[in-house]
Amino acid sequence: MDSEIKTPAGGRILFDGSRVATPGPELFDAGHWPGRQVLQGGRGQVYFVDCAEQAWVIKPYLRGGFVRRFIERSYLFLGYEKTRMFREYRLLRYLTSRNVPVPHPVAAWVSRSGLRYEGAIIIERFEGVHALSEILLERQLAASEWRAVGCCIGRLHDEHINHKDLNASNILVNEASVFIIDFDRCALQRLGARFYRRANLRRLRRSLMRVAGAGGKFSAEDWDAFMRGYASNGKDLHR
Repeated sequence: MDSEIKTPAGGRILFDGSRVATPGPELFDAGHWPGRQVLQGGRGQVYFVDCAEQAWVIKPYLRGGFVRRFIERSYLFLGYEKTRMFREYRLLRYLTSRNVPVPHPVAAWVSRSGLRYEGAIIIERFEGVHALSEILLERQLAASEWRAVGCCIGRLHDEHINHKDLNASNILVNEASVFIIDFDRCALQRLGARFYRRANLRRLRRSLMRVAGAGGKFSAEDWDAFMRGYASNGKDLHR
């Protein structure tokens, strides 16, 4: 299903041949899509585009933190399989094969220049969903909804995934489902599960408390309902 091609200007594209045929770098260029929608993401802009009957998100990789003042979008090249684009694509492919509710990967592009690289990824776009952070600013979730969110996170941890940016903006919800997004820098990690699961949950709770501080509807009882859903997926944080 997955294929890999070299690009004329240097670099490679990893892609799902069932979703796109022989892609080029222009596929990742926002200017190639006149009907694009621009969405401000965590570190910059992402783009919503429609290709035939498919709905996609194009996400360029940008640095965060202090280093971004000097280097915005390039990284040290140590091999294609170690690039952030290919790693996120491979992780999403693994998770979708395990029926974890995450976006299907479409294509990942790495443009290499000597010891530096940059690039972008295209993933499936979920329709009719809203970020948990947005929903909580509008209404309170029922206990059953919090349990569904907890069960989804438990399912992710059941696959030994360390989601290093688990927050209320990276959890998408609609009337029937819960999804998890943004797997940049995340990893399949079997060792230290007890510690990173706790760290992931602490990060999520801090995010929810910030939403509550901004007027969102989140309480200790909501977190208890979340944890009941998390535990129902077989997780024991005391192991």
